[in-house]
Amino acid sequence: GFSGWRTIRTLDTAAWVGRFSVQGEVTVAGGHGISANRRVQVSPRGTYTASVHAMHSPARPLLLRIDWFGTDGPLGYSYDTFAPVGLDWKRLSITAVAPDNATHASLYLFCNNTGQVGDIMWADGWMFEHGSSLSRWLPGQFRWTR
Repeated sequence: GFSGWRTIRTLDTAAWVGRFSVQGEVTVAGGHGISANRRVQVSPRGTYTASVHAMHSPARPLLLRIDWFGTDGPLGYSYDTFAPVGLDWKRLSITAVAPDNATHASLYLFCNNTGQVGDIMWADGWMFEHGSSLSRWLPGQFRWTR
């Protein structure tokens, strides 16, 4: 789930939860992001809420996107507005309804086109849940392991 990045896993000094978070350093200016790199099964027209904890250096506008997939491939995506994210962990979330023929979804943390070479983005604590309420974070969904 990386494009235009040098990637490393970081120690607990930069993890929101556990021992590691995902960190990407931008190598190509422009929009960039980190994918949860997993697909979860969804029900057509079901309502889902996704969240991730993120940091970015320097501060940039970020958003969390849900990518929808059907049996024949990508169906599109859902997203909310960009929110400023800096060097304090910030939880971003989105609630959306799956398309009529959706079978799976994946999450993508995206920075708008202001990104510059050398920018660093962190992502940790991904969560995807059925329903329209944002719950407190629970372990085990989209977990990055060493």
